[in-house]
Amino acid sequence: MAVKISVDDKKFQRALKRFYAASEKDRAGILKAQGRLICVNLAFQTAPFGKDKAAKLRGEGSAQADINRVYKGPAIVHRNIWNSGQGKDLQNIEDSRQAAAAFVRLVRDGNTAEAEKLLQDLRIDKHKEAKVGKFDGGAAVKAARHGPRRKVSRNQFVQLVPTDYNSLKKFARKVQQRVGLAKAGWASAAKWLGGMRDIPAWVQRHTDGRALSNLDDQTGRRSRPYIKITNMVPYVSRCISPGQIQRALDIQRQKMIKAINIATSKAAKANGL
Repeated sequence: MAVKISVDDKKFQRALKRFYAASEKDRAGILKAQGRLICVNLAFQTAPFGKDKAAKLRGEGSAQADINRVYKGPAIVHRNIWNSGQGKDLQNIEDSRQAAAAFVRLVRDGNTAEAEKLLQDLRIDKHKEAKVGKFDGGAAVKAARHGPRRKVSRNQFVQLVPTDYNSLKKFARKVQQRVGLAKAGWASAAKWLGGMRDIPAWVQRHTDGRALSNLDDQTGRRSRPYIKITNMVPYVSRCISPGQIQRALDIQRQKMIKAINIATSKAAKANGL
């Protein structure tokens, strides 16, 4: 379902009219050029915020963190059970080691009901609600997401210990590979408007063979020409706020004003003023 986000573009429209008057280029060319630059700004403002490799890594790390809060592999649970006895007396340390070994043995033998009961009895922090069984394809992490950005809470209890851990790892890789997809909705529009310069390769990769945006180019109209850009990535509204969209417009407005002032100053000097 498409989500509409409204921002105030009155100042931008005023600056655009000034830019028309100060430029020797035709209106259609100006609209397309400015539309492309706004798309670049929007891509920058869309999560993960920024355009460098660090932004990509932040996005991948955030996706992995959500998964890690919901799922724990058997080896990690083994370690958590083992560590639950640390800092206590020798008897508790030995008990935790034996419990950790017992958990792995139960999982290996396919005795998932007993493995679940053991976790409940041990009452290790955030593990007592966990089920043990085959990976659910990501259903648990999807159900755990909440709020406008659909993030998993840091206080989330573990929901599942997948016995087929490789399936979880494949799922995590697939999710991480989607990082930058919401940005790519703007990048594909920029591509149509003149190119994806200043948009990083890890975002551009998503635009190959995909219809991630819709562009209604009405720059040929004699009256009130316009370009309507729609980011078609379903969850883009969770990755960019109205304030960030406003920021993208304001940045371009300021750049146009700066260009007008520079052009005016050059013209004045050329005329000896």
